[in-house]
Amino acid sequence: MQITSSANKSGGRISLVRAVAISIAFHILLLWPAATVWQEAVPSAPMVASLRPAAAPVAPSAQPADRPRLTQAATHRKEKPAPPESLAIAAEQGETRAPDTSSSTASPATGSGPQAAPPAAEAHPAAASALPAAAGLDAEGLRAYRVALAGAARRHKRYPSRAIEAGWSGTTELRISVAAGQPVPAVQVINSSGYPVLDEAALEMLRLALPAATVPASLRERSFAVELPIVFDLPQ
Repeated sequence: MQITSSANKSGGRISLVRAVAISIAFHILLLWPAATVWQEAVPSAPMVASLRPAAAPVAPSAQPADRPRLTQAATHRKEKPAPPESLAIAAEQGETRAPDTSSSTASPATGSGPQAAPPAAEAHPAAASALPAAAGLDAEGLRAYRVALAGAARRHKRYPSRAIEAGWSGTTELRISVAAGQPVPAVQVINSSGYPVLDEAALEMLRLALPAATVPASLRERSFAVELPIVFDLPQ
């Protein structure tokens, strides 16, 4: 009886162990597919590294406020020239001086250095005058002839050295008489400078200048006379 009871107890334990083992195995089988499915459904996301070119720096926008300043500066520069009235005055002065330049004699060139300027012997056509002549003489032709004589006399100007040493100066007035059919005009002193040496130098200047001074066509074959002063002036 004891042997049978022990055998029954041993068999009951074995059956219980088997039942527990089967139950555990069954639960494992039930849970295994779910774990597998979850792992497959939620895979770990791979990390992807990509290189992108750096964004180009944005160029600073031009400042529109500077442009008006440049425009204003340009406007001020354009407004700098002298007003039209000043330019007109300068032009009138230039036109007024032009006849004096063309008719007056050139002053002698000064030497370089501290050397004093040489004395001047000049013919002044502006102060010259024509003698009363017959009606019908061309006044413009007379003026042109005086200017031609003064210009030619400039090229032969000479201040006598004796007068320079003595400090003599003065004005010699000459008369140039042109007669119809006479090849060479006559030259004479009508107002002396007070120094014969200066008067003679003035006569020589005009004698040398006559061949270069052409009588205008309007005065050819006419008799007339013009007067021309020769100024001898020592530098101060």
